[in-house]
Amino acid sequence: MISKDSLGHIKYLIFHWIILIAVGLIFGACNIFSGLKKENIVINKKLFIPKEVIIPSGYKISNIYNNGVIDFNKDGLNDFVFDLQKENINIGDTSYVVFYKMNKDSSFSFCKKFDNLFPIYFPLYFERPNIKNKELETLFYDCYMGMNKPFSYFEIQNDSVFFTKRLSGNLMESIRYLYKFDLQKNDWILTSKSRSTKNGYYPFEIRGIKLLSDFSYCED
Repeated sequence: MISKDSLGHIKYLIFHWIILIAVGLIFGACNIFSGLKKENIVINKKLFIPKEVIIPSGYKISNIYNNGVIDFNKDGLNDFVFDLQKENINIGDTSYVVFYKMNKDSSFSFCKKFDNLFPIYFPLYFERPNIKNKELETLFYDCYMGMNKPFSYFEIQNDSVFFTKRLSGNLMESIRYLYKFDLQKNDWILTSKSRSTKNGYYPFEIRGIKLLSDFSYCED
């Protein structure tokens, strides 16, 4: 025979086991549904393209910055920034960085398109590619000859544009740029520039206003 005290203890244990199992199921379900919800959000952001965005014939969106969550003009609204490139890229082509801002009514308006932030495409930078256009040939020799993939890194985080350009024929040395958006100029202003080597970073003195629109791979 089981005593009343033992029976009461068994009921107590069973009751607490039921509570623990129920709590575990609840939290497990919350985690499962939370994970599904987050995954859906990420997928939707990757797929979302505002209806106002114009994609020219023969071009495609190759990258959407920060999964479509960005505020480059710091007005508290979610803007849209992406890379645009030809579906079939050829010598002399480049990729564009395009900025659309969100309006208060949740529509989007074109703001800026840059054609100077990605290097001009050449299949080879170490040696002479087969260039038939004289202007492109001159551009190659003046700006790109001997480089090992001149473009190194590019990132946009809200009002900041940060990228790195490798120096000619040198994997260990590069120049880093940081630009910040200026509402009055409707452009980005250079705020930091430094040379990166295996021995450290060496800042440049910035004189005057340097706009992102004026950046060139033929400088530095």
